[in-house]
Amino acid sequence: RYAYLLRNGVTFSRDDAYLLKDLDQLIDREPYTLKVKLDQLPLVNLLTVHTVPTKKAPTTEVVALSEAEVVKTSERMIISGDFNLPGRVTDKIFEPLGYHGHVREKTSLKRSLDGQGGYRLHQYDNIYTKGVHVCESGVIDFVSSKFSPVTNESLKEARKISDHLPVYIRFR
Repeated sequence: RYAYLLRNGVTFSRDDAYLLKDLDQLIDREPYTLKVKLDQLPLVNLLTVHTVPTKKAPTTEVVALSEAEVVKTSERMIISGDFNLPGRVTDKIFEPLGYHGHVREKTSLKRSLDGQGGYRLHQYDNIYTKGVHVCESGVIDFVSSKFSPVTNESLKEARKISDHLPVYIRFR
């Protein structure tokens, strides 16, 4: 359901990894949070979310998430996931709480190529941070690097891996 890829030097306790049960009635797939310690830096809360599809009004879930106590009170937090909303919408929800979005590229994949050969559709995935210095952020375009030339057939194969491109940040 959720995964974190952590480098050496990152420590955590399983007691500090849990689903946000207080949101289980408000968010279909309740967020997962994990507190990590990186080298000599203060604790950071990591939180992942995957909101309902666009046709099911994901804005309601993003607002509920923004009102969660852990999101409002954390001094150092990273919220990442598939929001099923463009950044211009989620920015308006998270920025007043002191969070900054880091992904500005389209991340979801089309089912087939359009007339111009484009295969990206929406900028639905993002990473929001608060109290964290971001050194680098981006999108891992595995489609262009592993399924080139991108054709309808190669796009179909790529979508067997995921219908979204992964997003990442390097932080301290």
